[in-house]
Order: sequence, then structure tokens, then C-alpha cells
Amino acid sequence: MTEVGIDSRVSAGGDEAISIDRTWRPHLILLDLHMPGIEGLETVRQLRSKKSKAIVIAITASAVTETEQDALDAGADAFMRKPYREQELLAKIGELLNIQYIYNNSAGNHPIGDSGDRDGDIQLSQLIAKLPESLIEKLREAAISARSGRIVELARSAHKYSGPAAAQIKVLAENYDYDSLLAAIEQNGND
Repeated sequence: MTEVGIDSRVSAGGDEAISIDRTWRPHLILLDLHMPGIEGLETVRQLRSKKSKAIVIAITASAVTETEQDALDAGADAFMRKPYREQELLAKIGELLNIQYIYNNSAGNHPIGDSGDRDGDIQLSQLIAKLPESLIEKLREAAISARSGRIVELARSAHKYSGPAAAQIKVLAENYDYDSLLAAIEQNGND
């Protein structure tokens, strides 16, 4: 969490999580449902009974389908199964806390350019022009729906038509930069 600028605390169990919530008042709690001491569901119930305002994301490796509903019924705001991808977790956190991430690409090769303008979109739009219309439409739909996993999948398909387009599309998806992808697609349509 600290790598993306989120200050965090770690607890070894439910009792400690409740104590941290009382003294630190976090905005978000990532809670494994299987932990020592007080189990996760009971921890969520106690947090809610103590009027915790933290958003709680319940996490488990359990394959039991009822687990998700149990967690939500106990007071969790969201649920994720392990293994999860870091990008999925960050997307869920961003959605629940209404935050956006600013990605710093120190290599200087971010596809939307270093100057902060949309020159990179024009370049990407030229690369997108090499893709089949049906693939472009699928990319548009995935970007509008903010489905980064689907965009990465479509970038793999785009690779056989344009490796550079596929690489830039993948980076935009991984950075959740749907606006830049849509701008490049729209620019392509206006050329």
C-alpha cells in the first residue's frame, strides 16, 4: 500500500484490527476472513457495532460461495477472493474511496507523452488505425466500461496487427487510463 501512497498499519488479528480502528480511524480496512483470534466475520460485526466508518474489504481464499454474502451481511462493503491481482485490489480501493491514482513512469516512455498534452493520443490513434474495426469497437466498449482486464486481453489480440499499439494499449489499461484510450480511439475515428 505504501508504494501507491497509502499510509497503512498491519494487525495480526481481529482484536488488534479493532484497536487500530479505534485509535487510528482508517478510511479503509482490508480484512482477511481467516485470521488468528477473532475471526473476520466477527471482526466486521464488532467494527460496525463500534460505529467504525472505515470501508471494509473482506478477503478470503475460501471457495465457499456463501462466504461473500456472509461478509456483506456482517457489514463488509466489498469482497475479494484470493488470489487477486494487485491491479484489481487497487481498482476496488479507488472505486470505494473515490480516489484516482497518478502513475509516475520514470522511464519516460508513457504512451501519452511526457509533456502532459495529448500528443501521445495522436500517435496511438495512428497505431489504432492499423487494427480491425471490430477490435477497435471492442476496445471502445471495454474502455467505456472501465474493464482493464478485458482491455489487456484485447491488447494481446491487437499484437498481431501492431505490436506498438498493443504495448501502449496494455500500459493504458494497467494504469486505468481509459480516457486516454478513448481519446485515441475517437481521434482515429476523426482522422
